[in-house]
Amino acid sequence: MSSSDPSENINVNVEEQLDLAVRRAVLEEVLSSSRIYLTACFALYGWDFILTFPSEYRSIWKAERWTPVRVSFFFNRYWGILTFVLAMCLLWFNFTPKTCDKVHILEPVATTILFLNCEFLLGARVWVLWNRREWVAYFFVIFAIGGTAIQVWSFSGDKTLPLLPGLRGCISVRGDQNYIWLYWVPLLLYDTTATIFMLVPLITQSRNAPLTRLLSTFMHDGILYFIIVSICNLVNVVYFSIPAEVNPTLNSPLTLTFTPIMASRIVLHLRSVASNSNSREGDSHFQGVGRGMRREGDLHLSYGGVRVDVETEINVEKRNDRLEAHKDTEGQERDYRSSDDADAIEKK
Repeated sequence: MSSSDPSENINVNVEEQLDLAVRRAVLEEVLSSSRIYLTACFALYGWDFILTFPSEYRSIWKAERWTPVRVSFFFNRYWGILTFVLAMCLLWFNFTPKTCDKVHILEPVATTILFLNCEFLLGARVWVLWNRREWVAYFFVIFAIGGTAIQVWSFSGDKTLPLLPGLRGCISVRGDQNYIWLYWVPLLLYDTTATIFMLVPLITQSRNAPLTRLLSTFMHDGILYFIIVSICNLVNVVYFSIPAEVNPTLNSPLTLTFTPIMASRIVLHLRSVASNSNSREGDSHFQGVGRGMRREGDLHLSYGGVRVDVETEINVEKRNDRLEAHKDTEGQERDYRSSDDADAIEKK
């Protein structure tokens, strides 16, 4: 009966300990970087929340009517906070492997719901801009549902990263098939399509008459939303498509931060412009440009419970010309009357 060489056993134990030490170092680095990244994004979200809360209180909290936009705005702001808190808990709390397998799916589910709400805010504005045409509404609803289905399928194969004793957290990593990069593709396509639908009527209107301040704000904020959010989504597509042995699916805070921030700021900016214009209460929407307006060249707008009747600069000029012509006519009539009076006096 042959006996094993003690030196070989020692070498095996040393290699196992080295592998264990390397694995622990890698996991600690992943946890540390993920916590720092998520905390920084949460701090940015909170900083923007504090900066915009006075405007939110004036435009949203003090609004008299509950509208779909108002409800969606509240959901966007506060569901985003809850999603960040959930992600922080998954990184900082201690979970058993069995519990981690059950709860790790909550973070991508909460994120998907938040993104779907942001898509509603963007799609609803574009729909109203197109004079509430039914086919536009059906198009964006089907687009959003299909994109959400792809997102759910892409992260359904995620699995948890086993942690060594002494390490806290619950981390989701890519499954055997790397489809997680597909999660961000529907968001890219949706934002691109919505931006095109936004620009077409606005550019068409701008060729006929200067855009009002409300429509200009909508166009500028919409373009800025598209640029920032698309860059975030594109970074995620590239990041998750790169093969890696240990690459947690925690880069989502990048988009999780800027998507609700930009969506909320568009709503606040539009309401601020509407409230600063000559306004009276009305419907919480703004009518689209193009066909369907009550008077050619005039834009009857309202947003956030404030109705605004806005005339383009061309119509203002036409109105001023009519007023000047009317004044000239009245002046001529006064001259005629004065001359008649003078003749009558001379005759007397």
